[in-house]
Amino acid sequence: MPQSQKKSLRTEPVVYLCTWDTRETVPPGSKYGPVVRNVYTIECNVSGYGTVTINDRLFSIKPRDCYFLLPGQAVSFTADNQNPRLALYCTAGGLRLGQILEKAGITSASPFAPPEKFDAIFAIMEKMYASSKENDLGSALQRTACLYELMGVLTQGRTDTNTDQFTDYAIGLMETTYHTGVSVADIAAQMGFDRCYFSTLFKQRVGTSPYAYLTSLRIEKAKTLLSDSDRSVTEVAESVGLDPRNFARIFKKETGQTPHCFKKTP
Repeated sequence: MPQSQKKSLRTEPVVYLCTWDTRETVPPGSKYGPVVRNVYTIECNVSGYGTVTINDRLFSIKPRDCYFLLPGQAVSFTADNQNPRLALYCTAGGLRLGQILEKAGITSASPFAPPEKFDAIFAIMEKMYASSKENDLGSALQRTACLYELMGVLTQGRTDTNTDQFTDYAIGLMETTYHTGVSVADIAAQMGFDRCYFSTLFKQRVGTSPYAYLTSLRIEKAKTLLSDSDRSVTEVAESVGLDPRNFARIFKKETGQTPHCFKKTP
């Protein structure tokens, strides 16, 4: 295999956890930075006050603030003279983490999470910290799962307008739910789209309508079941989410054969 092709097959995790910890209350009036990191930092301020300067822009920090620091930013902290802050934080990275934060409205000019999401984010951060002494694989995976959960909380209610991601997700739904009798309208509703708009976007990306794609997927699964099992045609139809009354017609239209003829073919 050519070296260039090998590189194209490499994959990166969507998000991954680097560190997680709690900070002791910093000394009153203390200063830290500027520092530039190559990872993302997520910080929940539990109590106290201070300021953070991001690329020469000053932000005030108060209790129940959750903010995000992005890679490459020049960041400085100053603690309040009377009531310095105490925070829970973690650092993270990943191929798509920046895209996810951008879709959540997190930028260097707007680094704070919505106030109403603080409790949910802080509860997830506490779960990470509670397992910070455990170094086994299971605990590490649970902490990474917490990070995905945190991203889910942050982006909840926001629509992903990236067409590639949209269609990949739609196809994933079809692959995992085709056997339930799910319809195109069901999938569109689950993704928060009108059916016609969903169908237009899907066809632009895939080259065929979502109905045609879903039908073809079901017929391919049905062909496998007819060839490799003793199930009846009716059972096969039900197994792939199609009405047995319409199955033969749809199968013949897709394959040129009736299900019974296909089943008998060596």
